[in-house]
Amino acid sequence: MTVRAKKQGQLNRTRQRILEATLALVSEHGYRSLTLEKISQSCGVSRSTIYRHWDAVPDIAMDAFQMVLGPQTQLPDTGDVRKDLSVLFRRLVKALTESEWGNVLPAILEASLQDQAFADLLYGAIKARRAPVRNLLRAAVRRGELPKNTKFDWLLDSITGAIYHRVFFTNSKLTERGMIDHWVNAAVDAAIKRGES
Repeated sequence: MTVRAKKQGQLNRTRQRILEATLALVSEHGYRSLTLEKISQSCGVSRSTIYRHWDAVPDIAMDAFQMVLGPQTQLPDTGDVRKDLSVLFRRLVKALTESEWGNVLPAILEASLQDQAFADLLYGAIKARRAPVRNLLRAAVRRGELPKNTKFDWLLDSITGAIYHRVFFTNSKLTERGMIDHWVNAAVDAAIKRGES
């Protein structure tokens, strides 16, 4: 192993410790209590070292949340937009119900409401993650499954909105049989109806 590789491995481990400490602090005490000093004390890494990786606390928090969410998986490509969207949103439900992502989601909402810098980072991250999904919908337009005037964000928001409504406001199960297909079909049908009007 080269010296450079060894050093990079050490840097990666330090970064991981910082992000894990940040997640633990946010989960236990909420975003409002998150400070650079607390992160430093929790992970045993100096503030100057932390500043070599990030400019401010919102940047650390966003990277911590992104770490939990993980890299974007390959989008489904069945040739049927309804099937593709159903697969995609079942993955979201699985992440919300079976991974740490669901546990930190309330802290993400709290952070976005309390810190504009974090909110801006969050909006940018959501936009970046939605870009490939818009490409999936563009392919559906080319196949004639969706009208050319489809509002992609409207379609996606109507599905994600229903999912997050259940998470935050009704505490209802996300695993009811046929629920995701129902929301997907309603969103696609609405887009088609709007295209015909």
